[in-house]
Amino acid sequence: MRTLERYLDANASDVEALHLCVSWIYELHQAGAVAQTRAEDIKAARGYATAYEKAKGSHLALVKQWMEFLEKR
Repeated sequence: MRTLERYLDANASDVEALHLCVSWIYELHQAGAVAQTRAEDIKAARGYATAYEKAKGSHLALVKQWMEFLEKR
């Protein structure tokens, strides 16, 4: 997770990496784990999801579902 976050710091427009980062945060929380804290993970995922939406990522509906899950837990 940390490696992907560092990669995105340098390559913020990589749509697939944005998708993957939201996916990993979702998967961590689905498994009952966190990368940092719950609040920090959700804040990061929200930022990645927003960037993904602005980039018109092709899996936006799925990313929105993941964010709904994260924000409701």
